[in-house]
Amino acid sequence: MAEAPKAKTFDIRRYDPKPEDIFIVDTNAWYWITYTRATLPCLPAPLTKQCEQYARFLKKALDAGTTVARCDLTLAELAHLIEAAEKKIYEFHSLGNANITLKRYRALPEERARVIAEVESAWSQVLMMSEHCVLTLSKDVTKAALAGFKEHLIGGYDLFLLQAMKQGKYPGILTDDGDFFGIPDVSIFTCNESALRKAHTAGQLHQ
Repeated sequence: MAEAPKAKTFDIRRYDPKPEDIFIVDTNAWYWITYTRATLPCLPAPLTKQCEQYARFLKKALDAGTTVARCDLTLAELAHLIEAAEKKIYEFHSLGNANITLKRYRALPEERARVIAEVESAWSQVLMMSEHCVLTLSKDVTKAALAGFKEHLIGGYDLFLLQAMKQGKYPGILTDDGDFFGIPDVSIFTCNESALRKAHTAGQLHQ
């Protein structure tokens, strides 16, 4: 059973970021903001015009002097998403939509170079638009991450992102993912329609 929203939730299409706002950016938002080929027709279409909405909100936040942060562990998930998208693009345009194994795809020199270039381009944008949220890994942090996995309906990539938010005292997150909505004391900035409806029903939607 899904967790009821406990966090404060803000619709980024209607909320103007403030200088006192502080949030970390989730990988899915970075993907829509920085990956230039995310809207090609052969890839899954954005459900809520993510590219435009998240990019617009982040620009407004930076212009307002909002504290925008990143967790450098996000690079792993971002690279994974971009590689998967590039593989799908290659399969669509070069193989008539036939499948190729990931390891065979990685062995194609031109495709590997393209993936590296896209990841480097995306990450350079992340670095320009955010400050570094230091995450110190230790046995206790790993234990806390595993406890969070048991307590909340979050995915594996988000385990340490949540720990980074706690360590760096970043109370908010810009995300298109509903996984954080069951976590108390977190401010969610999103345009995820399903999550916004749940937040409205739970009385957690703020203006």
